[in-house]
Amino acid sequence: MISEIKKIDCKLNESGIFGGRGMGILINMFSLQYIFELYKKPLVCIVLIVVSVIVLILSRKYIKSFWTKNIWSRQFLLIFIAFNVLASSIGSVLGYKWDDILLVNVENVSNVTKLILIIFYIVIFKNTELPNSFFIRLASKNEALLDRRN
Repeated sequence: MISEIKKIDCKLNESGIFGGRGMGILINMFSLQYIFELYKKPLVCIVLIVVSVIVLILSRKYIKSFWTKNIWSRQFLLIFIAFNVLASSIGSVLGYKWDDILLVNVENVSNVTKLILIIFYIVIFKNTELPNSFFIRLASKNEALLDRRN
């Protein structure tokens, strides 16, 4: 299937941009939980949820463009981080309540693991933020592949 996706030459579309950026936020959500060990700090998570919602409310006129336009701006950076922190915090609060929601239940994350997660976070972030990024192209090509099969 991957070889079929590589062969497809398609134009980037809004759903591909939405899917690519959404995928980046979901992947990075788990990294943030373990970098900052949010799953141990429910009160910090609640504060982060409130701050993220406030940032998103203040940036609301740019949110639609964030999900649909293949560009990048400073406002998009705030929106990306706010969505990422919001998802991480909600996941951590739920993980604090129900351990089954966390991918891995750990007592302490080592500094080496945190460094690897930070590098992973940056790589995923760069593959999400840039116009024509890997995730956006992959999501657009995947949709084109589904359209061809129907």
